[in-house]
Amino acid sequence: QKNIVIFVDNKGNIYVNDNPVGLGQLPTYLEKMPNKDKKVIIKGDKKANYQTIISVMDAVHKAGINHFNLATER
Repeated sequence: QKNIVIFVDNKGNIYVNDNPVGLGQLPTYLEKMPNKDKKVIIKGDKKANYQTIISVMDAVHKAGINHFNLATER
C-alpha cells in the first residue's frame, strides 16, 4: 500500500504524489483516491509558509483523514 505524499513548496504550491492540486480542491481530490486506508505524509519545504501547512492539515481532515505524519526537508 502506497502512502499519499502531500508536498508544499516554498511558493505555496501543493502537490499530491507529484500532481499539482489547489488547496480548495485538496479535500475532494483526497476523497477520490482509491486506497481506503489512506496513509498521508505532509512534507513542507523548509521555507514553506506555516499557514499553508496548517491549511493543508485542515483540508486533509475535511477529507476524513484523521491520521497523518508531518515531515520537513532539511
